[in-house]
Amino acid sequence: MYNLKLIRIQKRMSQQELSDKSGVSRTTISNLENNDGAVTTTETMNKLAEALGCPPRFFLEKMYSKLHEEGECES
Repeated sequence: MYNLKLIRIQKRMSQQELSDKSGVSRTTISNLENNDGAVTTTETMNKLAEALGCPPRFFLEKMYSKLHEEGECES
């Protein structure tokens, strides 16, 4: 999943903090951040997006910096 780690770090959140806020396990978050071929459900993607204050499509876009500049992700 593209950009998950970048967005999480920008929000100054640890994987555990994101897990607590989203209800997604820390192991799943780590897997999504570190494995290019990792697959997840729409439900998981939506939970992570809500916890991070970003549209779920941010995880599907390779150009996070362009999307962030457009102001679609809460700081």
